[in-house]
This record gives sequence, structure tokens and C-alpha cells, in this order.
Amino acid sequence: MKSKWLFIGLLFLATLAYATKQTKKVPEKAKQTLQKLYPSVNDVKWDNEDGEWEAEFKQNATDMAVTFDLSGNLKETEEGCAVGKLPQPVRDYIAAHFAGKQIKESAKITEAGGRIKYEAEIEGKDYLFDAEGKPIK
Repeated sequence: MKSKWLFIGLLFLATLAYATKQTKKVPEKAKQTLQKLYPSVNDVKWDNEDGEWEAEFKQNATDMAVTFDLSGNLKETEEGCAVGKLPQPVRDYIAAHFAGKQIKESAKITEAGGRIKYEAEIEGKDYLFDAEGKPIK
């Protein structure tokens, strides 16, 4: 009986190790897509976050992040932007609901399907807004 449980445990560990190895390698399709979209970018930092691959880099002094699924399909592009570039309804909402708080970082997010969102980091928390400036829960 002990050997049966030992075998099951070893099988589980082997499966876990294989799955972990598979998620540590950036999908080739993601690398190729990034190269097509941003051919002049050389210094890219890849991270596996919550089952997705994110490529972070700078383009023309702008912070960028491009997210891919595990198969390498483009999910979204995030482009850092100045707070003043956020749509006025987003800035108005933040002024009304976070009076006196500073926006540390802001970004425009474009999903693969074309939907645009905006992100504002306030006191270490990210808040998302749709293109009209309404908060996204």
C-alpha cells in the first residue's frame, strides 16, 4: 500500500515539474508577434503572470507592456501615458472619489479586439476605466 502512494506522489511531482517547465518558456508565437508589432525593440523583459506572458519594454521613452496567452496569442497592449492624457471623465471621477490622492502611474490599454481601457494607480492599487471614463469593476 505504501508503494502505491509513493508511486502516486512521484507521478504527481513529475507532472507538476513538467507543467512548470512548460510555462517557463516564452511561446515562440509571442516572440514573433512582438517582433512584428515592435521591430525596433531590443531590450524586452518577459514575465509569466497568472498564466499569461507579459513583455515589458520602452519605446520612444514610453513604458510599454504587451500581454499574450500561453499559446502566444496577443491579448492586450498597455502604453504608459501622462496623467493629463487620461480622458477628462476619468480625471473627474478620480478627483471626486480620491480627493487629494495622487495618481502614481497611468496607462492606456488596448485589448486585442480593439476595446480601450484606462488604468490609474492610486496608493498602490490599480483602477480600470472604460473609454467613457466609467469605472470597471
